[in-house]
Amino acid sequence: GHHKHFVPNHTKRLDMFYSPIRHPHLEPSYRKLFPFLPINGRKPILFDKLQAIFGAGDGLRGKTVALWGLAFKPETDDMRESTALVMIDLLTAAGCTVRAYDPVAMDECRRRVGDRVTYCRDMYDALLDADALLLVTEWKEFRLPAWPVVKKAMRRPLVIDGRNIFDAEELAENGFEYHCIGK
Repeated sequence: GHHKHFVPNHTKRLDMFYSPIRHPHLEPSYRKLFPFLPINGRKPILFDKLQAIFGAGDGLRGKTVALWGLAFKPETDDMRESTALVMIDLLTAAGCTVRAYDPVAMDECRRRVGDRVTYCRDMYDALLDADALLLVTEWKEFRLPAWPVVKKAMRRPLVIDGRNIFDAEELAENGFEYHCIGK
């Protein structure tokens, strides 16, 4: 509807008034509430987690990262406030190959970032030889993947769940290294 930019615009206002630079004691709570926003030039927490796993510097160079979801929210192709755009910039700058899939926003992503990413035909295609899967947008079709198929397609069974929609126990039972936000 016409209020679709309410949350991103208001979180930017929160950043102005409650930024961790002005109120450093609020940063941990702020990062849990708004994990996708860069804070005062800092990278989104998803990228921080990837760097912690693979190492800063050249640790990500040559890695393949699958992105599930490109739009800023499900059921739209709107990418104006999308974390995926920031992640694509950071990942490609770090030397990663990015394989992306979104049920609706592929054309919009292509218009915005061109051929810097590989556009995949479905969510499983995006996983081929991936060193990590980043869930960016919580589309319904991403909620219940066939984990054995996911694991077989990936080079390394690593899932970073940016929306906390997956069951940590289920992923552990299927042999995945699993990271989520704020837990």
